[in-house]
Amino acid sequence: MAQECLQLSWRFTQRIIRISDEVRISVERVSKPAAAEAPIAGASDTEQEPAGKLTTSRFARTLGLKTGELLDRAIAFGYIEAQGEQHLLTSKGQQFGVEFIAKSRFGPYFLWPESLELV
Repeated sequence: MAQECLQLSWRFTQRIIRISDEVRISVERVSKPAAAEAPIAGASDTEQEPAGKLTTSRFARTLGLKTGELLDRAIAFGYIEAQGEQHLLTSKGQQFGVEFIAKSRFGPYFLWPESLELV
């Protein structure tokens, strides 16, 4: 009887340790790419931002908008255009200093001049 209790306790303890390790590993995986909000062009905050330029999500945050709202406004102003699920830079956007970065670790994104007005 005592032997069974010890074995049961040992199995239970091993199970708790295994679950704790799985949770720790999951937390590590989630905390590393935490800045990657969405696969939309411009959603990455972890790319290097040149002086005076902001990624779409960071620019949206400074304006008090969500990323999707900022993209909708940029479309309305003619800085970018939507083709299906993708957003493309227009010549007007280029003239006002918007940049499209096609190759990055997090996918394509836009860089916006901090001084650009979307109001």
